[in-house]
Amino acid sequence: MTPYLPSSQGSDFQTFVSTPHEDQRRALAELFATQMACYPIERVHVAFDSQRPAEGHFASTRVPRLSLPLSGRHPFELNRGDGAETVRLVPGEALFMLPGAWRRALFDEERTHTAVVFEDTYIWFFAQHCGPTRPEQPQLCFHTATPVVPEGLDLLHALMAIARSGRNTTETVPLVRSLLRITLRQLDDSPAVHGDAGEALWKSMCAYIRDRYALPLDRESLATAFEVHPNHVSRLFKRHGNEGYNRFLVRTRLEKATALLQHTALTIEDIALQCGFNDDNYFRFAFRRFFGASPGRFRQQNHLRAFTGQNSERIAIDEAL
Repeated sequence: MTPYLPSSQGSDFQTFVSTPHEDQRRALAELFATQMACYPIERVHVAFDSQRPAEGHFASTRVPRLSLPLSGRHPFELNRGDGAETVRLVPGEALFMLPGAWRRALFDEERTHTAVVFEDTYIWFFAQHCGPTRPEQPQLCFHTATPVVPEGLDLLHALMAIARSGRNTTETVPLVRSLLRITLRQLDDSPAVHGDAGEALWKSMCAYIRDRYALPLDRESLATAFEVHPNHVSRLFKRHGNEGYNRFLVRTRLEKATALLQHTALTIEDIALQCGFNDDNYFRFAFRRFFGASPGRFRQQNHLRAFTGQNSERIAIDEAL
């Protein structure tokens, strides 16, 4: 594969990333190939999950992730093992984020960067150019139809083990280089994924919410986690989920609450708190709107069905909040 980027200058990377491409897989494959040729990885930073910031929006990484600057400096606030600090990555460096690691992307410098996210069922590649504000969306985005191959998964496990142990850290550079070669080969060989390129991003956001439904979540914190503009979050949920972000979040929390109502003896107030509702009155209101019955009535009805063995129709979901 011969990259068709005109040169390694930052302005060329910015133009390439910001220009619409009909074949985003091919564009990303060539962009990554040029990036690795111009800026081979010489240093790897690791983001850990301890000493989270007390306030403000920060992203918690659910799965392993690599961030790679293309031009400019890529600033993050994160914990590299000795507490929170600001790190400004430059081309030739990589940030490896352990599962559960936190980071806060800063938007105070002009830069272009790429990223590789190792989801359970696919690999997500994207590229962005960022100014002083968050971009509306990743300008280039593609996901493979399959997860990382076994040899790549072995490298990921080795990276995580070395990072957590704090030993043999110099070995992270060749491991990241090898991991990138393997994953970029998968990108280069991938068939086109049919459908909207934003669908993979929306699915990742849904999985992120299901994992963290009990935590404080809003549109802005989700946008921060995925390094997109909050307006793009709203567009993705409307386009691919046919419901708004807030409705999806409330519905997810209420679905978790139904299981607790049926299978535990927790109070309504405790269930509300465990499912992310700080106000149990609002929890009762939302539950009735979605399921047509109060939480207490829902619990009684389901206990009665379990006792009698009678089947019942599923309670219809009410209109959107």
